[in-house]
Amino acid sequence: PPKWTNVPSDVVNECTLDLSSSDPEFSDPCLSDVNFTYHGYELVEQTSCITKVKQTWTAQDSCHEGITFHQYVTKHDTTPPTLSPSSLDPIEVSCDSFSDWSPQVLTGEDNCGEGPEDVYAGEPIKYSQKCEDDFHLLYTWSYSDDCGLSTKVTQVVHVYDSAAPEFDVQVDAELDAHCHNYTEAPEVTAT
Repeated sequence: PPKWTNVPSDVVNECTLDLSSSDPEFSDPCLSDVNFTYHGYELVEQTSCITKVKQTWTAQDSCHEGITFHQYVTKHDTTPPTLSPSSLDPIEVSCDSFSDWSPQVLTGEDNCGEGPEDVYAGEPIKYSQKCEDDFHLLYTWSYSDDCGLSTKVTQVVHVYDSAAPEFDVQVDAELDAHCHNYTEAPEVTAT
């Protein structure tokens, strides 16, 4: 019977199912006519992120003695997506300007995806609250691909109050009044 002399190795690719490998090579000691056939491929495994097929070749001589070779080709995404920027430094925002501040939009990209996407931060977690206008917020950006591989970026925002309250009206620091003729202290508010 013929014998395989050079055969392609099994193939694993991240994002594509590459069936373009070279044909196996064979020899026949009797130098008889050999019928060499590629039988195509059949699906072996199919999940959301793994596709595995089996390619088959046969070689049969004129005496109907034959050999069969199988090559397995797999598409398997094992690389998590990325977020850009990949990290964010902590920042501080004063309470009087926090209403105008918003977390930035990151860019998510997957090696097997169609292109970059905008990724927005989820709802922040508030912690270390000292008072109404002094607290920390933890923002998280998460991005996942079709295989469940994911990545995330976090940022801590410290919202702080650095200004003392101010009176809304100006009053004299001292008032002179006689014991039978005095005025009531003015009503003031502070913000």
